[in-house]
Amino acid sequence: MTASPAADRDSSDQQLGLRERHKLDKLRRIQAAARSVFLEKGFDVATTREVAEIAGVSHATVFLYAKDKRDLLFLVFNDDLDRVAEEALAAVDHTKALLTQLLQLFSPFYRYFANDPQIGLVGIHQYGTAAFGGTPQMQRVQQRSEATLQAICASIDACKAAGTVAARVGTTPAALVIRSIYLSEMDRWLHTTDRDVDAGLRSLRSALRLVFEGLRHPE
Repeated sequence: MTASPAADRDSSDQQLGLRERHKLDKLRRIQAAARSVFLEKGFDVATTREVAEIAGVSHATVFLYAKDKRDLLFLVFNDDLDRVAEEALAAVDHTKALLTQLLQLFSPFYRYFANDPQIGLVGIHQYGTAAFGGTPQMQRVQQRSEATLQAICASIDACKAAGTVAARVGTTPAALVIRSIYLSEMDRWLHTTDRDVDAGLRSLRSALRLVFEGLRHPE
């Protein structure tokens, strides 16, 4: 007796489901192993071979999920960073002063990176090279970078509309300067030993205020 077409479809669906579950299981094991290695040893010392050994997969299998070690790092942390970015964007109150809005935007990242400094140290250096990343993981990095820049632009425009920022200020150039200051301050803060969030935000506030107020002596 031959199997019915419906039975064939059911069997095929079960096999596909089993393969997908195996793939998801491998992905989760690789992510867990990579997170453990990156946080314990740091990005520079960690190796993809060690990640493969801990995950119980072949070295070649790791590269089915990530192009290289940098890509593997973001494979581990992209979900977390997407949630942080969502929280940061939702925290901004456009009725507040520009400096307050910017600190609302950047504070969630400081809180997150205080616990996961390795992803912060690597991640902030990817903004300059993100445009050249063609993998799905790097595309997510690019999207977050663009979303952050657009959020800064929105805050500047809101303050221009409120009359608290001069209309002559170019929104995009100003946003790029602000983002550069944030990345520089974040880099410096992540290299400190205690990574005190309040201290980091105070330093960021001071750096941004210096730019806002300017260096020229009032006439």
